[in-house]
Amino acid sequence: MKVIALGGCGAMGRATSHELAENKDVELTIADADLEAAEGVAADLPGNVDTAAIDVTDHDRLVELLTGADVVANALPLRLQH
Repeated sequence: MKVIALGGCGAMGRATSHELAENKDVELTIADADLEAAEGVAADLPGNVDTAAIDVTDHDRLVELLTGADVVANALPLRLQH
């Protein structure tokens, strides 16, 4: 199952990403505006975790990122959740 963790570097996102990364059936991508932070979080997780830089206000890029995902784990700040 392909999962995209939006905002996967914050407190809630880190906890969610850790839980997801422990599941061998999950292909996890941590997507965040701060790619360096996403890579840091991914390096601390078990398994092979991908990362992506994303500005969630860029509709076309967001659609491109989410296309093909089975699940989106939304850990974005409330102000960015529309």
